[in-house]
Amino acid sequence: MTTVGRRVGVFGGTFDPPHVSHAAVGLAAIDQLNLDELLVIPAARPPHRQAVLRSQDRFALTSMLFADVDRARVSRIELDRSGPSWTVDTLRDLQEETPGAALFLIIGQDQLGGFTTWRDWREVLRLAQLVVAPRLGVAPNGTAPVFDTGVSSGGSEVDSAAHDLEYTQLAMQPTALAGAAIRDRLRAGLPFSELAPGRLGVAIREAWSRGGQTAHGSCGC
Repeated sequence: MTTVGRRVGVFGGTFDPPHVSHAAVGLAAIDQLNLDELLVIPAARPPHRQAVLRSQDRFALTSMLFADVDRARVSRIELDRSGPSWTVDTLRDLQEETPGAALFLIIGQDQLGGFTTWRDWREVLRLAQLVVAPRLGVAPNGTAPVFDTGVSSGGSEVDSAAHDLEYTQLAMQPTALAGAAIRDRLRAGLPFSELAPGRLGVAIREAWSRGGQTAHGSCGC
C-alpha cells in the first residue's frame, strides 16, 4: 500500500498509566487533522524521567484504552528499539517506513515550553508538523501562522514567543494532567475511576501491584 499523501499522527508519551485525557486528545487529533492513522507510541526509556509501570504493562494498558478508537494503532516502535526513546529517532524511522506521508507530532501544551531542549528539535520540526493539545492550567504562548494541517477554522493559531515555534493547537477542552493524579491515588489507595474507568482501571491496579510501588517521576502526563 502506498503511503504517499497519507496523514499520520504520532502521539508518543510514557502512558504511565494511560487515561481518558489521552483518549480525548487522540480522538480530537484524528478528527481535526483528518488523519488516516494515529500511531500511539509508548516510550520504552523516556529521556525525561523513569517510568513507574513496566513497559509491557504500559503497552497493554494503552492498547486497551485505544482498542475501540477507529484509525488508532498502538505501536511498539520505541519499545522494540534499544536506548533512550528520542522522538527524533522515532520520526526518522517512521519517515523511512512511510515515505511520502505527512507526519503530525502531537504533544501537550505542558511540553511546549521545554520543546527546544529536545534532542535535535529542529530536525523534529523538519520531519513532522507540530500539533499541541491544550492542558488545564497551562497558558498558550501567543499567536502566529501555523502549518497547513487541514484543521478546521475552529483551531487556534499559536506559537512559542521565545522561539517562534509554529504549531497548530487542537480545538478541544483542555485536558488534565491525569497520570500523576492516578499514581498519587494508587499510592494512597484511593479511587480514580473518573480518570480510568471500568476494565482499564482494574488493569492499572493490577499493573501497579506488579511493579509500580516505588518509582517516582515528575511528569504529570
